[in-house]
Amino acid sequence: MSNRFFEAEHDGVQILKGHATRIFVAARQFVQIMAAAGPADGIDVFA
Repeated sequence: MSNRFFEAEHDGVQILKGHATRIFVAARQFVQIMAAAGPADGIDVFA
């Protein structure tokens, strides 16, 4: 019983790690796009 619960919990952790990685990559791409858009645009966004 406890073993099956542990496996389910482990799967949940793996899924969360996958989501966190995807969000991190998307955020990094967004920052790179903002930086490429120009200094003025970047200042407006982060002000």
